[in-house]
Amino acid sequence: MKITLVCILILGISSLYARENHKISLNKNWKECAVKASENILEVSTGTIKVKWGISEKGMYLTELSEMQYRKQWISETSKKTSWNIPGVTEGDAIVKNITAKVDDDEGFTNKHLAVTVHFDYPATGSEVKMLVWLYNKSTGIRTQLLVKGPSGKPQEDVGILQRLPISPKGFESKLISYTKHNPGRMDTINQVMKPFMMEDIITAPYDKPRVFDKRLLLQLNDKEGSLVVVKEAPVIRNLWWDHSVCYHSGAFILSKEEISLTGVGIAKSDLKKEKFQPAYATWLVLGGSGDAELQYALKSFDRQRFPMVVERDLLTFANNWGSTDNTRDGKISSMEPSILEEIDACAETGIEAQQIDDGWQINKDWSIDPKAYPEGWKNVKKLAKEKGVKLGIWCDGDDVNMDKLISHVNNAGFIACKFDFYKTYTYEQVQDMMARARRLVKESKQPLIVNWDVTGGQPKDRGYFYGREYGNLWYRNVKQHNAGESHHTLYQPYNVLEDVWLLSKYVNAYDLQIGIQNTGRVFEKPSDAHLHSQSYAVAIALVGSMNFFYEVKYLSAEDRQEIKSILEPYKKVREDMHRGIVYPIGHKPNNRSWTGFQVHNHKEDRGYLTVFREIHNNKPRTKIALKFLKPGAKLHLTNLLTNKTWQISLNDKSMAEFQIEDPADFLFLKYNQF
Repeated sequence: MKITLVCILILGISSLYARENHKISLNKNWKECAVKASENILEVSTGTIKVKWGISEKGMYLTELSEMQYRKQWISETSKKTSWNIPGVTEGDAIVKNITAKVDDDEGFTNKHLAVTVHFDYPATGSEVKMLVWLYNKSTGIRTQLLVKGPSGKPQEDVGILQRLPISPKGFESKLISYTKHNPGRMDTINQVMKPFMMEDIITAPYDKPRVFDKRLLLQLNDKEGSLVVVKEAPVIRNLWWDHSVCYHSGAFILSKEEISLTGVGIAKSDLKKEKFQPAYATWLVLGGSGDAELQYALKSFDRQRFPMVVERDLLTFANNWGSTDNTRDGKISSMEPSILEEIDACAETGIEAQQIDDGWQINKDWSIDPKAYPEGWKNVKKLAKEKGVKLGIWCDGDDVNMDKLISHVNNAGFIACKFDFYKTYTYEQVQDMMARARRLVKESKQPLIVNWDVTGGQPKDRGYFYGREYGNLWYRNVKQHNAGESHHTLYQPYNVLEDVWLLSKYVNAYDLQIGIQNTGRVFEKPSDAHLHSQSYAVAIALVGSMNFFYEVKYLSAEDRQEIKSILEPYKKVREDMHRGIVYPIGHKPNNRSWTGFQVHNHKEDRGYLTVFREIHNNKPRTKIALKFLKPGAKLHLTNLLTNKTWQISLNDKSMAEFQIEDPADFLFLKYNQF
């Protein structure tokens, strides 16, 4: 009888908990965004897309995902499986404590948005979960993220479910995208060629058994009616050299007949704290029109809202002294005061706006200024930089640096950039500590400061391409003058850098890429053909991103400095306008034989910029290249920004424009307007 009574009481309490969910209600609007919660439903809209969840005694489950203009509904059959699962945490019945909404901007690290929070209690485990939904005005997507707190437990191998979508991949063109980390593992040492930088896995039926795809960055589904892109905002990247450096709980995409799941929550029960909520990884759901260009537009438009550009810091041209040397000793010498003073002079003469001081300025472990490197501290470099109008940046070991001293250096010298190197991402603490360090550094800097995330090398500093970019950009590759260790993976080859940027710009906004530039005349001639390319060609590859002259500028000849200056001057006049547009790769994938390039299109004003390359082994002086988002037969007014020559063309019935470059290993930098 007592057992029966206890059971009745427990059932009664559970029913009471379940009934609590019905009392939650919310109705809030901000610009075009809206959130409505009533009974067991949460409905949100950005003014462009609409998403709806059901709320049950176990959590939340997705019931609608639709693009409002075309009325395409992606969920045809509702499943009451919850959208997330954290082993040992989200077990038993869930109680909705409250639902709130407010306008927020994450302390200025993202655009303003309507932030919706659904707060759940899991009494069986003593844990609490908040689901955050960020709604940007007229956005093509939404961002969701879990925050978790509760008692810590034993480590578990199960990485959990970050996002469950009741969408069958059958009937769609499905692609899974991954990028490879640039380290010695990318080099095929037998054939002396680079392994593929990007993998686009086209997924086809059958889906009789769940198919697991790990280390993938995003999934895209596409049909004649529209496209869906699912992104993990997590440090996901393929590391071909150091298998055990996979970032903590990065998980996989799982495709089955009935659903798509993203594993890898990014936090486990062993990571929890009772006193505070801690973040898991986030997910983007982005909807767009049908076709590759429309999909890219939707994704990169949302990306720009999530990671907005800061003009006064993100578009500066940088030099870094490390890439001229072939050993650590010489690299550190190049970071000392006598060398950096020469570099500041050379940057000013060449038109480069900032000089970054790499490894060698510090006393290791202490992070004070090494008096042998800078006898009077930052006094002399700061004075000369001010006289020459050159800004300064700094390097640090992100895992080891004393943050109090680093912030003091940043503010005393006025550094506007900090390259974070050698951080670790093995554990939850390491991942979150590095994010907290970056946030603190940017917030406590007296001037706008950008973090340059070094994602190169075999060390476990996995960053991916959609993680941490609210603090800065991605130093995705070292491109040096030498072939250290004969592996050639760092040796600068123009076509290979062009290929990397071309592939990255399909899915990532290029202005957040630090694109390496080398002194073509000093690069080892075998196996590189950099010496057969002009200095301006190397610079032109980086026009669509953040320029990084990864060498000692003082070694440039007077003629080379003038050549670089002649392209930087017209670029600076248009760069702010240029980067109001979105970058798209055009032509063929670079392979040293292609006609290739980039289109920067301003969607609001239907105009933009073009960089077109005729690679060195291409024997055709003329070609036709299809342009995106311009109608067949459109008439364009073109301006060569390097010569000021103007002319007019008409696109053909496939929206292709004809271009002419007389010599191989040359390029065009153009502005276009429709008339």
